[in-house]
Amino acid sequence: MTRLVAMMRCERGAAAAEMAVVTPFLVLILAGLAETGYYFYAQHRLVESVRDAARYAARQEFTNYANCPTSATPTDISGTAVATNTELVARKGSLDATRTDRLWGWSQTGANAPVFTVTYECFTTRTGSSGTAQNMEGIYENVAGGAPVVTVDAQLAHNGVFAAIGFDVATQLNAQSSASVAGL
Repeated sequence: MTRLVAMMRCERGAAAAEMAVVTPFLVLILAGLAETGYYFYAQHRLVESVRDAARYAARQEFTNYANCPTSATPTDISGTAVATNTELVARKGSLDATRTDRLWGWSQTGANAPVFTVTYECFTTRTGSSGTAQNMEGIYENVAGGAPVVTVDAQLAHNGVFAAIGFDVATQLNAQSSASVAGL
């Protein structure tokens, strides 16, 4: 009887048993943190890439944006040299096509292919500090059709940290940036 009581009071191996119970939860929390962190990193990189691309497109000549739309619908210039180079700046961070992509997934094809659009619209007036509409001045004063504003939009399927081993969460990264064309 005393031997049975002694065995019930023995705590050797209790820490190992507790660790065996807790370890899967700790690994799951760590994996979730890694996935969440990578998602926010990838979203930030996409926003940064699209912002750089919009700045690049805004520095192109006014002649690339000559036919300003008269409707409220922006003009899609996808397929033009400006749009192709703008996408290259977004993807690679440079006009050098041999550089690696800024984000994993830019080169995907098929259903997960990224959607990248470059549009522009023109404004002939702006709202002044008094709240009234004013005609464009400065570098836009003699631009036919008004001041072009280019918008770069990108949608990219998010490839998570654990996608390579089959744990793929179907999430989408989206970013949009606009810039006034300066024609430099």
